[in-house]
Amino acid sequence: GVVLQIVSVETRIVSLPFTMGGPAPLFAGRVWDHMEILLVRVETADGYVGWGEAFGHAAIESTRAALDSIVAPLVIGRDSSGIEIALWDIRGKRQGKPLHALLGGASDSQLECYSSLLHYGNVSRVARNTADACELGYRFIKLHEVTREAVLAASEAAAATRARIM
Repeated sequence: GVVLQIVSVETRIVSLPFTMGGPAPLFAGRVWDHMEILLVRVETADGYVGWGEAFGHAAIESTRAALDSIVAPLVIGRDSSGIEIALWDIRGKRQGKPLHALLGGASDSQLECYSSLLHYGNVSRVARNTADACELGYRFIKLHEVTREAVLAASEAAAATRARIM
């Protein structure tokens, strides 16, 4: 097989404004009105570039520092690493195939997705945001609520569209 020699690993933070359908909560001591995403760019000796995402949220700067100062130096010049999402991206590009084909999945281009709602702690907001997600066409809704009342409110709001609550 082709040797996958890594020549560079770079991290980038993308910060996107968002609304969660209610007042922005405090998250790690800051108002949470931006979604920060830590992207990892991996380039191989044969010119392929793969992109991955590293989970960060409140610890995004720490995760980035670990990738930049520990992981990147360990994988440069090697043919495999723990930066698997970007490496799968490179493999798919090199073979000219979508990821699902590499993993043995069906060739169906339709993929079910879900709306992941945040914790609102307010029954009416849960119901409204569940209904909004259903209106957008989501058939699966992930809650981050902890009370029976909030889960019931979401279930009732989703019932008209037969969305499933997770």
